[in-house]
Amino acid sequence: GYVPDLTGKGNHGRLNNFAYTEESGANEDGSIRFDGTDDHITIPTLSHGSKCMLMKVNWNKDALMLYDQRMDNNPNSFAIYIPYFKNEDSIAYSSRNDGKTYIDGVLNTSVKGSQLKDVTHNITITNSNSNNDNTVSPAIGSNAKYNAFYAQMVLYEFMLLPDVPDEEEIKELNDVMGIEEGYVESPNYYWDAYGKKNTDTDRNAKEPV
Repeated sequence: GYVPDLTGKGNHGRLNNFAYTEESGANEDGSIRFDGTDDHITIPTLSHGSKCMLMKVNWNKDALMLYDQRMDNNPNSFAIYIPYFKNEDSIAYSSRNDGKTYIDGVLNTSVKGSQLKDVTHNITITNSNSNNDNTVSPAIGSNAKYNAFYAQMVLYEFMLLPDVPDEEEIKELNDVMGIEEGYVESPNYYWDAYGKKNTDTDRNAKEPV
């Protein structure tokens, strides 16, 4: 009934309301499926949120929250909110968050939330303004009160960090999380794992093994 904390600090995630069916519970690959009805994860040993959160996820329903650590009087400190697209299709994960958002390790300034539906990707949120006075115990898959905005998603990896990493550390962490070559189009000067850059005509060709 819990997700182990691999850091050894004992901050295990507690599974709440999972039915362990095809729609709800653990998958064979070790990921966790949320049914969008009442499934959510809490971390009882943490009374406050963090300055950095990473998750590898694939969600397929809007008007939900993937993560929330906000106090009522600090609405932007931060949550990962997927808005109702008919009313609001903003830059991905910028709503309810006044920090920075990275998709597959790349700072996001243009990708909208609707473009990430049904796409497995890494999310990194950093918010240096988050502290013990404006955050509450984190919720994964719902709002921080565990009573609404339940996520319909598959969660592959999750990590909380107490401080904001630099950009190189964020890139390394995303490499560890395992999205090879990334979802976001890289700038022209970026070289991928196969020695190609975006301007190369054969940039999608992999080197022979």
